[in-house]
Amino acid sequence: MRGGTSSNAITRARLLDADADAALARLARLTASLTGAAAGVLWLVEDGRVLVRSRQDEHGAASGRPSTDDAVGRALCEAVLAVGDAVFTEDAGDPGRPVAGGIRAWAGLPVHDASGVVIGVLGALDVDPRRWSPHEREVLTTLAQAVTGEVALRTALADAEAGRLAATRHAADSERLAQLAEAHAAEVEEYAATLRESLLPARLPDFPGVEVAARFRAGTGGSVLGDFYDLIPTPAGWGAVVGDVCGKGPRAARTTALARSTVRAVGHTDEDAGAVLSALHGVLHVWFDQRPSFATAVYASMRPRGEDDGLEVDVASAGHPPAVLQRRDGTVSALSAGGRALGIRPEARVAVEPVILGLGDRLLLFTDGVTEARPAGGGEFEVEGLLAAVRASDPAGDASATADAVLAAVDVHADGAVLDDTVLVVIRAVHRGGATASGT
Repeated sequence: MRGGTSSNAITRARLLDADADAALARLARLTASLTGAAAGVLWLVEDGRVLVRSRQDEHGAASGRPSTDDAVGRALCEAVLAVGDAVFTEDAGDPGRPVAGGIRAWAGLPVHDASGVVIGVLGALDVDPRRWSPHEREVLTTLAQAVTGEVALRTALADAEAGRLAATRHAADSERLAQLAEAHAAEVEEYAATLRESLLPARLPDFPGVEVAARFRAGTGGSVLGDFYDLIPTPAGWGAVVGDVCGKGPRAARTTALARSTVRAVGHTDEDAGAVLSALHGVLHVWFDQRPSFATAVYASMRPRGEDDGLEVDVASAGHPPAVLQRRDGTVSALSAGGRALGIRPEARVAVEPVILGLGDRLLLFTDGVTEARPAGGGEFEVEGLLAAVRASDPAGDASATADAVLAAVDVHADGAVLDDTVLVVIRAVHRGGATASGT
């Protein structure tokens, strides 16, 4: 079988260890449940061998441990490795298509290691011919990216742990140990920073008629974030999401990557802001699998209003702090918070509020790192503090000026302490030729 040598990458990421079972099984289950396929399967390709890492139907039934008896996997992996990209087959009975194990329709998407080598394939299998819709292809691409993200995360954690063990083994005296411990702390922070960067947009897109400023600040402790934001094109305009995943560290990073990817996949094909967060809820409910966790999010679906007359916006909220609206005359108000945190119960509860942004009006989306900022032993900034900070800002200023003014007010209140991750996104309606974006 053609393909890169992946044994070292699979071993380095510890993908065959038992502690990887749960995360990989949930991703295989999502592959089946979100597409309606008979099964979702993750295969690993190791030195020409194909290993079934996890196979799940939409109800979670099947094995989560590796096995090698899989003719279907070999046929599908060979097809994906031959082109180095996703392969979608609607009827394997067509001439020239591989047929194995009674499978008539299948989709296979490559999973990569950190260097870009294909080390596995995420597949959706069906026993009847079927059409893979654009939405289903987006969803499968998102899930394959989530598996690739899991590989990167496990590799980074394994490398950091190996460094810690090496430091402990080779420390000859207390001074040497202290030096190595300091170097290890810096290395762990570097890994955390790398992972944070991979979970946030590399750069913000420029959308006509929309000026955007986005700010992210990591909380103390150097842990991997649970807050995220993104901006995406939608069928009729643009979408902006800000979310907060319960917890920090590797588990929160996995959930953050899946949440951001899901919003991108659904938002690309669905204009309905409530439907986007409802879809995210469904994915997270399966992902959490009765574990005590949750996420909150606010999503703004934006469409141009006329040729050059601002924006029509639907703001969907699921247990998240309320968005804040500033009119160009300086009037400031908080929208209605609503909905319920995502992933907790089987049914979604999302609140949607329509807003018109005239030219110069702006909308602020943020996480509770803004409103819960506080000095040691002091009170929180709260929504009232945010409203006051926005009122004190220049309503004629650009989006970046507003973002910087708000965070400066937060810093003053908290005496410089940044205890929690903080995300702030400011969206300002401008003339169609004046769009800009800035992010830090």
